[in-house]
Amino acid sequence: ALVSLMLSTGYVRGAVLTEYQGEGHPRGQLVRTPLAASLAAGSNYAGAASLEAFNRAVAEGPLAVVGLPCQVQALARLKALDTPETADARHALGLIVGLFCTANVTWRSLRAWFGETEAPLGWTRTDIPPPPAEQFIIERDGRRWELPLDGFRSRMMPGCRECADLTAELSDLSVGAAEDRPGWNTVVIRTERGQRIWNEAREQGLIETDQVPPRSLEHLRWAAGNKRRRQKDSP
Repeated sequence: ALVSLMLSTGYVRGAVLTEYQGEGHPRGQLVRTPLAASLAAGSNYAGAASLEAFNRAVAEGPLAVVGLPCQVQALARLKALDTPETADARHALGLIVGLFCTANVTWRSLRAWFGETEAPLGWTRTDIPPPPAEQFIIERDGRRWELPLDGFRSRMMPGCRECADLTAELSDLSVGAAEDRPGWNTVVIRTERGQRIWNEAREQGLIETDQVPPRSLEHLRWAAGNKRRRQKDSP
């Protein structure tokens, strides 16, 4: 909804999102219309080189970028590099939307895991419910598979074990699933640019909002701190 608003109002000329290709691996894509943005909605629990799409599209800026904390960190470093070589990319960054992330896996390792468990590729929905579920959920054609979450954790990318950022702290807006509230997201507004887009989305009735329950906020703080502690304790 936020990306569609930015595209329809001309705040950005394009947006870099992640596209899931059914039986194939997810990849970055540049969208230019609100409809195309809506078709890219949903979660992909496999790493995608979406910043490659940003690098190809810098001449079309300003752009919105939706990415994981590690990708947001890369964009933040790019913005801090005030050099002639990075000028086009820096000017192309219109707004960054970060996603909450505890860990990620490669598409190949995810596909191999599904092959071991007879879970399908080409799913319609995947989900990792909040604790204490300890499950990786796959849905396709009205069927549901519940896999042990340890299988996902054992395949996480090495860099994820060293990442201390759960909520994409260097973005303009951070978005992630709300604890104990299926169908809702928690949004953290971090910059004035993010606040402007958020206010306009509310004024136009594009999003439904509510206060974060104290229990959910407490859990988010605990989870963010826990990821920092894991990174500090990693060898």
